[in-house]
Amino acid sequence: MTLLKKHGNFQKDTPAERNIRFGVREHAMGAIANGIQLHLTGLIPYVATFFIFSDYMRNAIRISALGETGVIQVMTHDSIGLGEDGPLTSLLSTWRLSAPCPTC
Repeated sequence: MTLLKKHGNFQKDTPAERNIRFGVREHAMGAIANGIQLHLTGLIPYVATFFIFSDYMRNAIRISALGETGVIQVMTHDSIGLGEDGPLTSLLSTWRLSAPCPTC
């Protein structure tokens, strides 16, 4: 997870903090970021996940692109040489499917 190191986790008891932990919920993460951008002016949300898991948030990415929301989407670990999982986290099909995205 990408953290803002000077800030804590946004929770019921700490609503002024800025980090939201989603766990393994890529679609929810993308959809919530779109909602934050569209309904709370002045905020620029960003989300980060492994590139291979972007398949799970494909619809949220599509809505973000079509709506020109301005959500910053960071996809990491896109090489077979990264991490202990090697090629499991880098499929060529993911690259081909992401190509038609209008703002990617």
